[in-house]
Amino acid sequence: MNRLRALPRGTVLLGLAIVAVFAAAASNVPVTLREGHQRQRDRRAFADWVKTHGGRTSYGIAIPEGHKRYDLVCAAHFRGAHRRAGADYRVYLLVDSHDASRKPRVIRAVRGPLKVKPTKTGPKCGAPPAAR
Repeated sequence: MNRLRALPRGTVLLGLAIVAVFAAAASNVPVTLREGHQRQRDRRAFADWVKTHGGRTSYGIAIPEGHKRYDLVCAAHFRGAHRRAGADYRVYLLVDSHDASRKPRVIRAVRGPLKVKPTKTGPKCGAPPAAR
């Protein structure tokens, strides 16, 4: 106990701050892992959908975005297999992947403008299209 009193106050506060940051980071691990698995399931649903809708060379990188009911995946669509011509539109896929016991599936696909809509966390897909 005397050793603890001999430590400067700043050292004790710094130690407490380090412990608090470590505890906060450790409490976020399960949520981060779950969201990572969710994004992987969304990407797999996109890849399965792409196989039947023009092939992988027709679409750009899939950007998954989590939402409460359905997730949204958006990607640029290219004219044919020639990417030099540039993208002509973005495709927005509404994906049902929240139930881990079922295979993720695409609920709806919508063509949209090329401009990415900004969100609170940066440029992403934006609001999902309404489910039918």
